[in-house]
Amino acid sequence: MTAPMMVDAAGCATDKVKLSYDSSSKTVTIKPDRKWLESEAREYPVRIDPETTLVTPSQKVSYDYDVLNSLGEKAYEDGEGNAVNEGVVYGYDVLGRRVSMMDRSGDSSYEYDGLGRITKVTTGSGEVTTYAYDGCDQLESITYPDGKSVRYEYDKNDNLTKVTDRTGAVTTYVYDAINRVTEIHRPNGVNTYNTYNARDQIVSMVNRCDECGWIVSRYDYTYDDRGFIVAEDAVESLYAYAWDDKHDGKHESWHDDLFPHGNKHINKHDKDGIYNFQIIETKRAFTYDDDGRLLTAAENEDRQGRYDYVFKYDDMGNRIFYSKARNGSVQESAEYTYNASNQMVKVREYDGKHYRNVEYTYDTDGNRILEEEVKPDGNRKVEKSYEYSVENRLKAVRDAHDLLVAMAYDGDGNRIFQLNYNLHTDDDWKGNSGNGNGNNKDNTGSGNNGNGNGNKKSAAAAIAEFFTGEEPEAGKLGAGVSQALAERLFSEEILGGLAEGLGIPEETVTAQEETGTDSSDTANADYGQTMTATPGNAAPGAVSPGNAAASYAGKNDNGNNGNGGNVNHCGWGNGNNGNGNGNSGNENGNSGNGNGNSSTGGTNDNNGNASGNTNNTGGSQNQSGILFPVAGEVSELEQELIDMIKTTGKQKNYELVEHVNDVNRDHVEVLMELNINGIMDTAYSYGNERLTNERFTGWTGYYTYDPRGSVTGVTGSDGYIWQSYRYNAYGDITFGKPQYNNVYSYNAESFNPNIDAQYLRSRYYSVKTAGFISEDSYLGNITDPLTLNRYNYVKSSPLNYVDPSGNWPGTYYGFQVERKTVLARMQEMGIQAIYPRQSTSRRDPSHKVYPHLLKDVSAAYPDHVWSIDITYIPIQKSWLYLTAIIDWYSRYVLAWEINDTLEIPFVLDACRRALERSQPVIMNNDQGSHFTSPKYTRLFQETGCLISMDHRGRAYDNIFIERFWRSLKYEDIYLKDYQYPREARKGIYQYLEYYNNERLHQSLGYRTPASLYYGSK
Repeated sequence: MTAPMMVDAAGCATDKVKLSYDSSSKTVTIKPDRKWLESEAREYPVRIDPETTLVTPSQKVSYDYDVLNSLGEKAYEDGEGNAVNEGVVYGYDVLGRRVSMMDRSGDSSYEYDGLGRITKVTTGSGEVTTYAYDGCDQLESITYPDGKSVRYEYDKNDNLTKVTDRTGAVTTYVYDAINRVTEIHRPNGVNTYNTYNARDQIVSMVNRCDECGWIVSRYDYTYDDRGFIVAEDAVESLYAYAWDDKHDGKHESWHDDLFPHGNKHINKHDKDGIYNFQIIETKRAFTYDDDGRLLTAAENEDRQGRYDYVFKYDDMGNRIFYSKARNGSVQESAEYTYNASNQMVKVREYDGKHYRNVEYTYDTDGNRILEEEVKPDGNRKVEKSYEYSVENRLKAVRDAHDLLVAMAYDGDGNRIFQLNYNLHTDDDWKGNSGNGNGNNKDNTGSGNNGNGNGNKKSAAAAIAEFFTGEEPEAGKLGAGVSQALAERLFSEEILGGLAEGLGIPEETVTAQEETGTDSSDTANADYGQTMTATPGNAAPGAVSPGNAAASYAGKNDNGNNGNGGNVNHCGWGNGNNGNGNGNSGNENGNSGNGNGNSSTGGTNDNNGNASGNTNNTGGSQNQSGILFPVAGEVSELEQELIDMIKTTGKQKNYELVEHVNDVNRDHVEVLMELNINGIMDTAYSYGNERLTNERFTGWTGYYTYDPRGSVTGVTGSDGYIWQSYRYNAYGDITFGKPQYNNVYSYNAESFNPNIDAQYLRSRYYSVKTAGFISEDSYLGNITDPLTLNRYNYVKSSPLNYVDPSGNWPGTYYGFQVERKTVLARMQEMGIQAIYPRQSTSRRDPSHKVYPHLLKDVSAAYPDHVWSIDITYIPIQKSWLYLTAIIDWYSRYVLAWEINDTLEIPFVLDACRRALERSQPVIMNNDQGSHFTSPKYTRLFQETGCLISMDHRGRAYDNIFIERFWRSLKYEDIYLKDYQYPREARKGIYQYLEYYNNERLHQSLGYRTPASLYYGSK
């Protein structure tokens, strides 16, 4: 059998695939047939169900369905006919709930309670997440694989009011009379206050410390009549904003004790002014065209002047031009060229001085596979190459020399592993140690005074020895550590957990004694820096094993190390290589050691120079890297990712993380990130939004947002800022690149700086080019033309829409809207939703009720099981009543009747017409008086048919006809809004003909009900 499958954006067939079935008609194999359009001229293209767009023309995909038409197995072949080892097998219980999934990652399992709510998820790698619910059907708790839980409480309106996170800290929500979030109170004292307009849009959001009045950030929005954002007044405390004269997030080559612009803020959060952040006010204005596409954005910032952004589009919504000017002078611009499939094929970029030409290549599935710079002489330089899985999910990205990132997915398409080159590092993420640039926060310091020697093995030394296999020489690790700093570095809580996780004997984990001098470690200990020793890298405020302490006075002229000599990765504290020579310990600039000096026995002289061999990972995340896996702990899938690293010896520069996902929500979110040995690296707690970021060191960060839901800052447990973010309109980060502590940014989605793209579940969005790198599997809505562009991001209106699925744009209101809020607003506006109201089933107590015979029974062939039901048909001034009989196996509507009253004769007429066609083995119906009537039951009993009746209130017992009612109403009745009964009868007749004979059903293997009903008899 053959059928048209590939379609264009309007739903018209442009390609054809071959469908083949097994003897039970339950297995469908889909294979492309591109010669179809070439050999046949078709004046009327065939329209098909949009779900068929999941098929791609270069692959062969086999789907195996069980008797309930649930997908049981997926198998793949590549374009050359070779089997691809990515098949998936699903298992279901008798109620049709999925209980297992077997894929490349292993065997996943799912458990449910008596109400069908998921209670336990076990991943393929054996990680277990459990869910509990309260008596009102609300989620009460989530227990993570490490045994820690997040608990939830609600008010009488079902609003989430309290979240107790994994650490036991409490976040609370306050709501107004119509259930809108007006206050968020965080355990660190940084709270959020919202004000709304009549459309429930946030017009003012303030993130502040109530104790001292410090404004972390404030946003005031203005909207037009369409509800689009047209103005924003933002006041933000931007961490590490000093020395950024060019407003590009990078410091200049000179230092100044005074901030060049803005006001230095000193209070309890920064009482000595040692943190580099300022309060900056920015006013923004936006304009749109008639289609809602963003045309211009203007910014006026304190002491920086005016920035103007201009965007132009073609008729399909593709961005064809972009420019950014400061005070009238163009700083950057780009011109874009697209092919007929809306694929970006060329870009001409201008950086204010030079032009650059880039070209993109795509495969037959619409995936971007190559990015090349075209030189003026015609030579080409590969910038990036892309690889994809059989289901067109991004699998790997490489530059001209190295692997940048690789991913693996489970059978549902959720990302479960990510291998990243130098994950979470600063702008100089490939390692620019000692190059005079440092990071964008800059650092000062006079270098290690070198006059102290520890006389015991410190915790840092023990941990370093664990990872390197060598014990550092006495006195060469942690020189100059004072007692105050040592107590903070080596707290019992932190080291106990870390040592236990690493298997380090308890007696080796001892604090260093104070033997050296330190001029400022006590001051640093007061400002919320959770300074903990971490293996081979520096956490927020952490001291690297390679240099446990430092003197903090003077300057580090070269800003050595991407986080150069600053003791920690985030720029707190000051450097320790202050001789102006940069960092010489490994000379290739890998930043994993905090100051880049030797971690395998190198030395620091009194001038801060480093020497010796290095075992630096080149990234900041040695704890989670793949350099030191426990034997036997690497799965086949993990090893496959590691083997993608083609450059010998480069494995140490990568980090492999496993994602434990929360699948019990509309859009999957990451609960935990695990290192290669299954130890927690990062865990996240959620409320109405992502609340916290908990690191393996014990440090916890708290997210703050703007009204659109983008992360604007992360504050520590004491309320201080350690990271700030700003974005342009399309999500490119203009200040504060995500670092190793946090990857969530624009629209609170995961950003990867290696490829300048966000992971939006089904595909990746490029923030640089403002479009997706692969084609959407959904066609879009023909009534909303901008959605027909399958590469366009949120209809070119990024300030007003979000796309968490990667498939469909939706609005963001900044909070979850509860059901009662919606009902209250609908009552105010005098509108009603489409949902079942009146019941046509009225039981007559005098009639016999028959048992339900279909538990654990599935229709195995045509006429095995029939169902009948009655539904209301609204017309403009009245109601009609429709009864229909459907065959369970094929979904074929055997007979139907319409009447303007609910008398029984029209039901009996439909039954007689159906019985003239054939006879069922089982006739199923509800307990309404029509179907318990002896007149009705006698009709079927006389044919020898068994009568089955649904349980009371159980619409799911008759699910197939309920689904048919939904299709009829949403695809015909609600759209046409019939005025007269005659008009409705004619329209319904036409729809039923279409439904039976033309409408393809995914659950039927893309066959029509008629073809299956008659073809299987």
